[in-house]
Amino acid sequence: MSENLKKALKTCRKHVRELKLQMNILDVSYDSKNRRLLFTYEAEKRVDFRELLHLLQNDLKVKIELRQVGPRDTAKQLGGIGPCGMECCCKRYMKNFRSVTIKMLKAQKIQGNPQKYTGVCGKLRCCLAFEYCPHGKDNKSKCAACIKLNKVTKPISK
Repeated sequence: MSENLKKALKTCRKHVRELKLQMNILDVSYDSKNRRLLFTYEAEKRVDFRELLHLLQNDLKVKIELRQVGPRDTAKQLGGIGPCGMECCCKRYMKNFRSVTIKMLKAQKIQGNPQKYTGVCGKLRCCLAFEYCPHGKDNKSKCAACIKLNKVTKPISK
């Protein structure tokens, strides 16, 4: 990260503390043409950041964009170690997040402690969607829809 970006991140976090905004600034980057700074932040609720935007534009003398991200995106940016002992799937290779539902847990007969099926982000683990067969078939390897859904590229031998 360049010195300008570090300075911008530090300035933004300082203003967030001063304004007592309920948001966590995660990252800052320039857009593709270096005309605008993009700050990504996490917040539980909607945040009125108009005053923050005004202060940042005055201090940094550049156009500012603030983008809120969800808990899964936050986990992807920050990374971490999953319950399997490896780097989080979202950080390592996932580009898009599929929705994971309680229905998937029930279909896989997963019960017990919520910590077993909750990811680093506090949501249901993404890998639960990999094991789920929407057709209720016992042998997922022969379900063509599941093969396509999970993007398995090698052919299945019978």
